[in-house]
Amino acid sequence: MALYGATGGERWRNSTNWLTNSPIGEWYGVGTSRDGRVTELSLDENGLSGTLPAELGHLIKLQYLYLNDNELSGEIPVELGLLVDLRVLWLQSNKLSGPIPEGLRDFSRLEYLHLNHNELGGPIPELGRLVNLRVLWLHGNNLSGRIAPAVGRLANLEDLSLAGNVLSGPLPPELGQLANLKQLYLSTNELSGPIPAELGRLTNLQYLFLGRNALSGPIPSELGQLASLKRLNLTTNELTGPIPAELGRLVNLEYLWLSDNALSGPIPPELGQLASLKKLTIGGNELSGPIPAELGQLANLGELFLVGNDLSGAIPPELGELGRLSLYVSGNRISGCIPEGLHGDVESLDLPACEDGSE
Repeated sequence: MALYGATGGERWRNSTNWLTNSPIGEWYGVGTSRDGRVTELSLDENGLSGTLPAELGHLIKLQYLYLNDNELSGEIPVELGLLVDLRVLWLQSNKLSGPIPEGLRDFSRLEYLHLNHNELGGPIPELGRLVNLRVLWLHGNNLSGRIAPAVGRLANLEDLSLAGNVLSGPLPPELGQLANLKQLYLSTNELSGPIPAELGRLTNLQYLFLGRNALSGPIPSELGQLASLKRLNLTTNELTGPIPAELGRLVNLEYLWLSDNALSGPIPPELGQLASLKKLTIGGNELSGPIPAELGQLANLGELFLVGNDLSGAIPPELGELGRLSLYVSGNRISGCIPEGLHGDVESLDLPACEDGSE
C-alpha cells in the first residue's frame, strides 16, 4: 500500500503482515468489512514519518482513520475529501502543515475531527455541514481568520477547541446555539469585541476558556445561567465593568479566573455562594472596596488571588477559618491584622498577626 512506502513503513514500530500475502484484515492496524473493504486504519503512535499519500483517498469505505502521535509532515491531501464515510479522523500531534482541505466540510457522517497540535495554517473551512460532529479539536496550530457564524449549525457538537491559534475578529453569537456543548476552548488567540450574551444559553457547558485574547466590554450577566459550569477562564483580556453578581449562581464552579483585565467595582459578596469553588483568581484588575467576609463561606477554597487591585480594609477573619487557604493580597491597601491560619503572601505584608479578640 502507498501508505507504507510514503511513511517509512520499514521503520514503523509495528508492521506485522504489511505487504505480505496475509489477508489485509490481518495487517497490523487494518480493519475490514465482511467483503474485505478497508474500514479502519489505526496506526497511531507507530513511528510513521514522511507525508500522507493521495492514495488514501481510494479507501472510500474508510470510517476510522487514526494516524495521530506520529512524525507526519507536509500537507493533508485534498483527496481525503473523498472519504465521505469517515466517522473519526485523528491526525493530531504530528507536523502537518498547509491548509485544512475544503473537502472536509462534506463529511456529513464525521463525529470526531482531531487536527490539533500540528502546524496547519490559513482559515478554518466552512464546517457547518458536519451535522453529526461531536468533537472538533483544532488547537495548537497557526490557523487564522475569523470563527464563522456557521459553527452554530453543528447541533451535536460537545467539545470545541480552537485555542492556541491566531484567530481574530469577534466571537460569533451563533456559538450560543450549540445546546449540547460541554467544553469551549478559545484561549490564546487574537479574538476581540464583546463576549456574546448568547453564551449564557449553553446550559450544558462545563468548561469555558476565553483567556489570553483581546476581548473587551463587560462580562455578561447571562453567564450566571451556566448551571453546569465547572471552570471559567476570562483572564488576560481587556474586559471592563463589574464582576456580575450573577456569577454567584454557578453552584458547580470550581475554578474562576478573571485576572489581568480592567474590571472595577467591588468583589460581589454573592461569590460566597460558590460552594464548590477551589480557586478564585481576580488579580491585576481595578477592583475596590473590602474583601467580602462572605468568601469565608467557601469551605473548598484553597487559593484566593487578589494581587494588584485597589482593595482596602481588613482581611476578614472568616478567611482564616478556611483551614489552609493561600491568600495573595499584595499590591492593595490592606490594613488591620493578619488572621491566623492563612498562607500565601500575607506574611510579606507589613501587618501584625491578629491576636485573640483583635480580629
